[in-house]
Amino acid sequence: MEGIILLSVLSTLGVVAMVGAMMVAFNRLDDKVENSNFEIELDNLRRGISSQDESLDRRLDDLQRTLDSRCDKLYDEIQKHNSKITNKDLELL
Repeated sequence: MEGIILLSVLSTLGVVAMVGAMMVAFNRLDDKVENSNFEIELDNLRRGISSQDESLDRRLDDLQRTLDSRCDKLYDEIQKHNSKITNKDLELL
């Protein structure tokens, strides 16, 4: 019974020590990292994402125009064939 209590107390102290050590390490590293470099990198990432987004929008617009053009051509061909079929039907009557 005493062994279980001792083990739980020691494990709790170990966890507290680990969390404390991590907090100290993060605080020390936070002082060493300059926020201006971090902000510059964030701005560069935002610009890169924005340019990729614009490029994707242009490609999608080009694709939409191409599809519209092909659909229009297909519709015209269908209308031509429909008019030929109806003319032939009228001649048969």
